[in-house]
Amino acid sequence: MENLWPKFKLDKLRTPKEILEEQASLLPRLTGDMVYASVDDYKLAPVRVVYGDDPYTSFDFKYQFLIKGKFLDNYSFRPLGVFHNVKIYPLMVKLDGEIVSELEDKKLIQRQDENMDPTIIDVENEDKFIMLLKNIFASEKIIAVIQSIVSMSR
Repeated sequence: MENLWPKFKLDKLRTPKEILEEQASLLPRLTGDMVYASVDDYKLAPVRVVYGDDPYTSFDFKYQFLIKGKFLDNYSFRPLGVFHNVKIYPLMVKLDGEIVSELEDKKLIQRQDENMDPTIIDVENEDKFIMLLKNIFASEKIIAVIQSIVSMSR
């Protein structure tokens, strides 16, 4: 029988979820175990957004990054959600509005389309995703939330 399949390049890609989980695992060490983060399935209604040429696209994979306090059982802060299909990139990141404003003011992000929701950022590849996360995690809003959680957890 003739093999009709091409030779596949089977390099291991780090998924957005793995990248977020790696970062979540670092947070307790940086905060004296007072603050931690989790990466959970996005628990809202199915997400449909205007995306590219297709007026509506449903995403197969939806995650939220939640920042929590060790002693604040009923509180979590969601700075971002990540949405992608089985072909990971481009992916979509939905950010907290204050973080978007801060990153826009610092010229670290810019709106791709004035008609789209300003909290939605398209990310083309892993390097750009990592750079976006670095800017999000260094934002004044994230720092203030983490400092407040630490203070309230003592």
